[in-house]
Amino acid sequence: MRKHRLAFLTLLLLLASIAGCSSSRSAEEGNSSISPIVAVKVAEIKSADIPVTLTALGKTNALREEKIFSPITGKILSLKALENMPVHKGDVIATIRTKESQAAIDGAEILIRSATTDQQRSAAERALLLADSTQTVVVVRASSEGIVSVRNVSEGELVNEGAELVSVVDLWTLEFVADARVQELAKLHTGQGAKVRLAALPNVELRSTVYAINSQTDPESQTATVHLRFADLPQQTSRLLRTGMAGSAQITIAIRRNALLVPRTALLRNDETASYSLVTVSADSLSKTIVVTVGVMTDSLAEVSAEGLAAGMSVIVEGHYALEDSTRVTVNSSQTQ
Repeated sequence: MRKHRLAFLTLLLLLASIAGCSSSRSAEEGNSSISPIVAVKVAEIKSADIPVTLTALGKTNALREEKIFSPITGKILSLKALENMPVHKGDVIATIRTKESQAAIDGAEILIRSATTDQQRSAAERALLLADSTQTVVVVRASSEGIVSVRNVSEGELVNEGAELVSVVDLWTLEFVADARVQELAKLHTGQGAKVRLAALPNVELRSTVYAINSQTDPESQTATVHLRFADLPQQTSRLLRTGMAGSAQITIAIRRNALLVPRTALLRNDETASYSLVTVSADSLSKTIVVTVGVMTDSLAEVSAEGLAAGMSVIVEGHYALEDSTRVTVNSSQTQ
C-alpha cells in the first residue's frame, strides 16, 4: 500500500514538473510574439488638388532701358547717378565741361605753375579767372524714371561725344525670361501661371504669368525662350529687383484633381530599386509598409498611389526608418501633424 502511494506521489510530481515547463515555454513564446512599442510621429493622408509644374531656368530682363550718352566731348565734373540708385525724370545725371573750356582752364593752370615772376603769375591768374567765368558746362538729365543698372564713367574722366554714361532701367517693365526645353514646348501656352524664385532673393516667391513663347529654338541648347510677366509686385519687392538676376520659374501646366497627398517626410526611398514606400498605422496601432507610386512632388508634399491607400489614413513621418511590419506604435497627440 505504501509503495502504491509513493508511486502515485512521484507521478503527480512528474506531471506538475511537465506542466510547469510547458507553461513557462508558452509564456516565453507569448512574450516573444509581442512587438515592442515604438513612439512615432504621424500625418493624415489628404485628398486635394495639386498643380503639375515644369521648371525652367532663366533671368530677369527689362523691356525698357534708357541709355544716357554724353552730348559733348569734355570732362565729367560731377556724376550723380550710381548703380542701383533710383532716378526720376528730370534728375541731374552728370555735369560735363566742354573740351574747349577745359582746354582754356588747363592752359591757365599750366601758366600759373610755370610763372617765374609776379607779373607772369598775375597774368596767368587773370587768364584762369576768365576761363573759369566763361566756361561752358552741360547738364545731363534723366528723361525717364527707373533704377541705374550700369554706370560706365567716373567723375573727372574725359569722355567723347556719344559716350555711354549710365543705363536706367524701368522696373515696371521687368520680365523673367526662361529657357524651356524643346520637348516641353507643347505643354506651354500663354496665360499659364508660374512662380519665380531668384537666387538673390531666396525667400521671395514672385507670381507671374506666361505671356509670350518664342517658337525659335537654340540649336545648341535645344531650348526656347518663354517670357513671363510679374503680377501684382509689392513696391517693396520691386525695389529689390534688377536686370540679370538669375533664378527659376515653376510653370503650372496642369492640375491633378483629388490626389492623395502625404508629407515628403513620409516617403522611404529604396536606392537599389529606385522605389518608394511609406508606413501606415492601423486602427490597432500596428505598422504596415506599403510600396507606393509617387507622382507630383512639391517642396513639402508628394502625390502617392497604391492599392488600399485612402484619404484619412495615418502615415508615419518620423520614426519609420527600418520599422518592421506589425510593430506596435504609440502616437502622442502633440506628435500628430
